[in-house]
Amino acid sequence: MPRILISPVSGWNERSNYVWVSSRYSGAMSPETATARLREEHQLILQVVGVLERMVAAADSSGEVDFVTFDRLISFLRLYVDLFHHGQEEGLLFPELGNQGLPQDGGPVAVMLYEHGQGRALIRAMVDSFDDARRGDPAAQAGLLGAARGYVELLRSHIGKEDQILFGMADQLITGTDLTHLCGAYDTVADGVFEGSTRRDLLLIAGHLLEQYPPSPPGFRGEYPKGEGGS
Repeated sequence: MPRILISPVSGWNERSNYVWVSSRYSGAMSPETATARLREEHQLILQVVGVLERMVAAADSSGEVDFVTFDRLISFLRLYVDLFHHGQEEGLLFPELGNQGLPQDGGPVAVMLYEHGQGRALIRAMVDSFDDARRGDPAAQAGLLGAARGYVELLRSHIGKEDQILFGMADQLITGTDLTHLCGAYDTVADGVFEGSTRRDLLLIAGHLLEQYPPSPPGFRGEYPKGEGGS
């Protein structure tokens, strides 16, 4: 049985014992809706946000930051979460909601756009402090970890709002040929390249991150043996 599910499921990586995803969606969620794919992506994003939280906790406990993994995680946030996922929302879903009468300059869409900007600012803060933190600057390390904590809190709240409020509205408003065109556009974006990385490349990064910093089993209160907890 897989230890962690990265949805939508379309393949099995026996070497790492994790599920991986092909370059196109599996269509496992049926019927297709305007937000089914975005909701699936949210589940992966939340898993990686959990990795970030565990990395910060490990750094707080030990005083040492796993900079190699942190660097890969920041790349995932920039390329998968922001360019790919938020790019679909801002470039495809939100404009279509505008066509259906839900404006982007007010209401829930405006809130989501504002929070996307907040997320970008926190990623930028992590990027800007990273090199100095790796060179041993205590203030830069504090800034890096502080931005990471803020990002974890923001993304969990943000995804909850989208899943529970905005996406339900979108699924009701976008149907028929509008839905068909939107899903075709999602396919096009999923086949794209993001600063040299394909969607599958980014999903493999996520799988490696989850291998290095897996969630604790229920009731777990101890420490992982070396090589099993990510440090």
